[in-house]
Amino acid sequence: MKEEIELLQQSIEIPSVSGNERRFSLFLSKKMVELGYEVWSDPAGNIIGQIGSGTPVLLLASHLDTVAGMIPVELKEGKLYGRGAVDAKGSLISMVCAAARYIGKKFLGKIIVAGIVEEESSLRGIEELLGIAEKVDYAVFGEPSSIDRICIACKGRIHLHLTFQVGFGSSHVSSSEINKNAIHESILFWNQLKNKMQEKPFQGKTAYFSVEPNITLIHGGIATNILPDICMLDMDIRFPSGINSAQILKIIEDIIEDSQTLRGVQISYELLSQIEGYRAEKDTKLVNSLKSAIETVTNFDVKLLRKAGTNFMAIIGNTWQIPTISYGPGNPSMEHTPTEYIEITEFQKAIDVLEKFIAIILTE
Repeated sequence: MKEEIELLQQSIEIPSVSGNERRFSLFLSKKMVELGYEVWSDPAGNIIGQIGSGTPVLLLASHLDTVAGMIPVELKEGKLYGRGAVDAKGSLISMVCAAARYIGKKFLGKIIVAGIVEEESSLRGIEELLGIAEKVDYAVFGEPSSIDRICIACKGRIHLHLTFQVGFGSSHVSSSEINKNAIHESILFWNQLKNKMQEKPFQGKTAYFSVEPNITLIHGGIATNILPDICMLDMDIRFPSGINSAQILKIIEDIIEDSQTLRGVQISYELLSQIEGYRAEKDTKLVNSLKSAIETVTNFDVKLLRKAGTNFMAIIGNTWQIPTISYGPGNPSMEHTPTEYIEITEFQKAIDVLEKFIAIILTE
């Protein structure tokens, strides 16, 4: 266990902000080779390690990258602090260590452990991984869920960059009775969309089952006494698996058409991300195997989660149409925070859980 904790600490000590994972990927690749993995890197920079052969094929995957923000790496009172401790190097290294315990042992099928690039910034890494020709039977994506919780569903995501142009050119604020304000037009658009998203079927019985649109960036204007003729904003929309992105985009396009026809406002948008929501079935070999492993190792009652966020679990499950869940040590509320840490005891138990899980799903 000491070596496994050291591997986690060394991994956290190597910065790997999204788009700059190479140093960490080289380090991890070297360590996996030393452990006995067959290791290679694909064109995107993903690190892939393999143990065993034949079928079934189990994929354990998490991401190499982190968000920006340095946090001093420190082991204090049983907690390991540092950027990436919980999101998601704790998950990735627990997968690497758990699978490594099977190197040199007989088991049914094959284990693939993948470290994926640019989870926090793009789809480049996961798109390359999904291009592998080999059939995968089961997949677990490593993200913090807490030791006794399995994530079986996550929301989809639409990321839009919109541009509003009123067409009159900049003008003095005193002319606002006759000239339009691009920022005001963007707010009008936002209010129309938000009101639509308050209606059925976009509002469900809980927050998870509801569509959640948010403006995350906005830019417009050149001076305090000039009406802006252009406004740009970014919008992030999260939606459950019962809603598909096409339904939401149709509402957006209808509002745009009305704005252009009735108000003469030119609105264009760029679709920067479009990921459908995903939900795994509860009663499957994948879920039941991990549930049994958690109960055996921890004696805890297992809870099944639906996450309001979006992760690669959705892309893997929807693209390959295979049972896919998300699991990993750590408190999800610590993600992206300035005090990010992982409990060492939870990290150690996660390795034991995943080791037991592999024994169940690849032997029964």
